[in-house]
Amino acid sequence: MMRPPDPRQPKPEDRTPRLFGLRQTPPGFVRMAACLNCRHMAPLPVRDLVRRFGELCPVEMALLHMRCEECGQSKVEARLIPLCEPGCRKWR
Repeated sequence: MMRPPDPRQPKPEDRTPRLFGLRQTPPGFVRMAACLNCRHMAPLPVRDLVRRFGELCPVEMALLHMRCEECGQSKVEARLIPLCEPGCRKWR
C-alpha cells in the first residue's frame, strides 16, 4: 500500500529551462536564436517571448513558435554567445 506524499518534504525541482531564466543575460554575452537548418543567427527576442507566453513557459515550447528569417524552418534553438572583447583581432 502506498503512502501519500509527506507535505513537509520538499517537492522535487522542475529543471526545465523557463523564459524567466533568459531575462538576465550575463555581462559580455548576447542571447541568439540559431536555426538548426541553415545556421542563420538573429537576436533572441526574450522580452517579446515573455510578453506572449509568460515567464513560466518552457523555453523549448516558446521556440517552437519561431521561424528562421532566411529559410523559414521552425527548428530554432537558443544560444548564449560570448561577445568579443576590445583588443581582440575580430573586434572592429
